[in-house]
Amino acid sequence: STYRNLENGSFTPTGNQLDMALNGGGYFIVQAPGGIRYTRAGNFQINNEGALVTAEGYPVLDQNEQPIFLPDDTREVTVGSAGNLKVNGQELA
Repeated sequence: STYRNLENGSFTPTGNQLDMALNGGGYFIVQAPGGIRYTRAGNFQINNEGALVTAEGYPVLDQNEQPIFLPDDTREVTVGSAGNLKVNGQELA
C-alpha cells in the first residue's frame, strides 16, 4: 500500500542555496515525464538551460505551472515564508 507522510524531516543546512525545505504542509510542483507531480524533496539544482530542476532533472514549476528560470547573473537565492522565490533580492516566482 501507499501512504503520504507529511511530517517534517530534519532541517540540516547544506550550504547549497538551492536546497529548500517545507515547514508544514505544501508541495513543490514539478513537470515529470508523465505530467505534473508534487514532491516535498527540495534538493534542487540549475540545469544547463538555467532552469531550476529536481535531482532527477524535472523542471520546478511556479504558481502558474511554468518552469522557473534563474538569470545568468544569479548570485543569491532566497525563499520567503510564503514560498516566494527571490533572486538577487528581486522576486522571481
